[in-house]
Amino acid sequence: MNIILKYKMFFSLLSQWVFSRGIIGIIVGSLTAFLLETNDFLGEYEKKVDGL
Repeated sequence: MNIILKYKMFFSLLSQWVFSRGIIGIIVGSLTAFLLETNDFLGEYEKKVDGL
């Protein structure tokens, strides 16, 4: 196998992996931030109402 072809395949696979993991990271990070904000909101709401 040609050395240039090996590097092309390697960087192609690496870029696909980085891109797909980046998308997954954005989704998981956004969901985590949403859940933390919701938890804070519910905690403050619980203090105002004297328990649920």
